[in-house]
Amino acid sequence: MLSHKRLGTLTSTVAACVLLAACGGGNDSSTTPPAISIDGTWALSQQPVGSHLVLMLGTRIGVDTPDTLVVNGSGTYALEAGPYGTLTAYGSYRTTDLALQLTYDSGTTVTFAGSVNSATQIAAKLTYPNGSSLDTTFVKR
Repeated sequence: MLSHKRLGTLTSTVAACVLLAACGGGNDSSTTPPAISIDGTWALSQQPVGSHLVLMLGTRIGVDTPDTLVVNGSGTYALEAGPYGTLTAYGSYRTTDLALQLTYDSGTTVTFAGSVNSATQIAAKLTYPNGSSLDTTFVKR
């Protein structure tokens, strides 16, 4: 049987735990990840015959930034009558903004600045090392 002193201490401890649990874990809309998932396979639309750029993307919540997802991925590319190969993707996704660095197997890095328009479409600007850029759309497969 518990003494009155020990019972009082136990009751106070349980009450403090319940109070702490009730105060934490609230839903703060400023720290929620983006609503539209980009996990999956995305392909560059309107490509010339014999060309392609396909990205397989996955996301996870950032440790210190719960409103920003960390993006990792891989992909393949081919140019009409030109080189082909693989690439890696790394970046971040917040609200509707998707920022990636695409690193091709040749060592070339392309900057991807995108806006997630829907669950099936991303408007993107690809900027190449020589300063040229391409405004395009990626669609979910």
